[in-house]
Amino acid sequence: MTGRNVLSGLFLLGYALHGIQDLATHKGITNAQHSYLSKLFGREDDPDHTEENRAKAREYSKKYVEYFRKKHRKPFEKMMGYKGRLMPWDELMPQEKNDLLDKNGWDLNPQAFIEYSTLSKIYEKIKNDYPVEKTTWKTDQVFASLIKSI
Repeated sequence: MTGRNVLSGLFLLGYALHGIQDLATHKGITNAQHSYLSKLFGREDDPDHTEENRAKAREYSKKYVEYFRKKHRKPFEKMMGYKGRLMPWDELMPQEKNDLLDKNGWDLNPQAFIEYSTLSKIYEKIKNDYPVEKTTWKTDQVFASLIKSI
């Protein structure tokens, strides 16, 4: 992607990194569980705000970027050499992002937030049957598998 459009490559790299960071912090919990634990609802155990999880997210990000740099040296150098000027044409528009992800609609819109928020109430009803601590993944193993698969 970077060969055609550096902005697209940077967006996709950032999108992949966000997923890797979510792996480190969320550890495979569902959106319903995350909504329930979210600080937006006054919870203190939100996985996004635990320093241990944030440190793991930084570790995975660094490892992934290093892996990407070694495997795709020229595209990586091209992306790192990009000098945006903070002009409107230096930013991908929502439709361009949707096209890159091959999906309709954007996941950060008011409707998506409302749907995410309602998941908290749904999970609250079943939390005793599906406790968060029994549904988390072994993230180091998942991350290692992810790196091997790319």
